[in-house]
Amino acid sequence: MLLSLALAAGEGAALATHSSSMIGLLAIDADPEGNTATSLGLINGCSRVETGAQLDVDYVVDSIPDGRPMIAFEAEIRYDPRVLEVVSVDYDFLLAAVGAYQPVAGLTDKLPDSDGKFRLSVLDAASTTDPEANVERGAGVLARITFSAKAAGVSEVAIGVQQEPALYPYVQDTKNESILAERAGGISLAVGQDCSPQAAEPKITDLAEANAQILGATTEPQATHTPIGGAASPPDGSTTEGETPTPPPLQDDIVDVEEDSDAVLLAGAAALLVLGTAAGGSGWYLYRRSRNRSPAE
Repeated sequence: MLLSLALAAGEGAALATHSSSMIGLLAIDADPEGNTATSLGLINGCSRVETGAQLDVDYVVDSIPDGRPMIAFEAEIRYDPRVLEVVSVDYDFLLAAVGAYQPVAGLTDKLPDSDGKFRLSVLDAASTTDPEANVERGAGVLARITFSAKAAGVSEVAIGVQQEPALYPYVQDTKNESILAERAGGISLAVGQDCSPQAAEPKITDLAEANAQILGATTEPQATHTPIGGAASPPDGSTTEGETPTPPPLQDDIVDVEEDSDAVLLAGAAALLVLGTAAGGSGWYLYRRSRNRSPAE
């Protein structure tokens, strides 16, 4: 029996209507030493690891804005699959720092991951906003990712940011809106060799151009545009004055799932519906994996 689940994209979630506050930096840290769930040490640009060994790196945020506490995040971590593979991930850090914690991570890629693109998607189903008893702000570690070194070489490890197809790291606030980041930082992992002097500092990417394209798409609701994470869709939905236009569901938002082979995703979907009444304030939390998922998975 197939069950169709309409889970709208995290990439297509509404941009902020209540605050323009942004994250300064989302980055990979090559050395977790000095990092905690709610604080950061020096962000390192490169680490050495021997072939056959494992190494942890951190996905970090410099500060979740005070006025826009976090309830979920998603990112695609890119690496060279000839050199590395992802064997473990721990997301019990900043998102779990306050109050109860009920992580929904069924949309995160299965491990081990060896295709060079590790999608990490985590939602705290225990988040509540009235009062704000279980939401997170400030700096800290979003996830700790463990790589296994497969072969000698140097691999960049970066946060996926591109224009075609549109892809962007997301942090969701308590209004179910996406907090944009000003910059993204990547690193290098050197397997069986020392890091070069040039790799000592993280590689910082300015996201101003990507942000301008995203914001421009939301300020011209009458123009045909490409929503983040999906195909172009014309503005055929009407809204009342003052509301943020919501694009129609994208084709790949409908996911066919084998009921007996994907219990994790179904449980995650149920939790998302529960969260809609607890944390959304304005409706269900809009969240999904941006790559198509086939019934055979």
